Amino acid sequence: MYALQLAAGDTIRSPNDNSGEFEVISRGGNVAVQFYLAEGNADSVQETASVALSIAPEIELLGGRLDGQTAGLLVYTVPVTAGFSAIEQIFQSAAKRFPGSQWQYSNIYDSVTGEALNWWS
Repeated sequence: MYALQLAAGDTIRSPNDNSGEFEVISRGGNVAVQFYLAEGNADSVQETASVALSIAPEIELLGGRLDGQTAGLLVYTVPVTAGFSAIEQIFQSAAKRFPGSQWQYSNIYDSVTGEALNWWS
C-alpha cells in the first residue's frame, strides 16, 4: 500500500468506507523516504535494483531498510533516531551519483500545508 504521511510501524485507523482516508493513532518511530530515479531510468527494473543495492549499505548502517520498489521508485524506512542530518546526507549523495533523481520524506511534512508534522519531538 502506498500512502503519504505514513511509515512502517505506524498504527492507523481507517473507516470502512473505502475512501482511503485514515487517522494516525501512533507513530512507529520511523522516517519514510522515497527516492525517484530520473525519467530515463524510471522504466528499468534492473536500474532501480542497481540503485537500491548501491544505497542499501549506508541505509543499513543507520538501522534502516528498503521497504519497497517499483520501476523508478525506491521506498526506505529509517529510524528517526538516526537523525535527519545523516538521512539527508545519504540521499543527497545518492541524488548526485544518479543525476536527475530526486528524493523526499513522505511522513515528515503535512501534505496540505507543507509544515513539519513534528511527531518526533
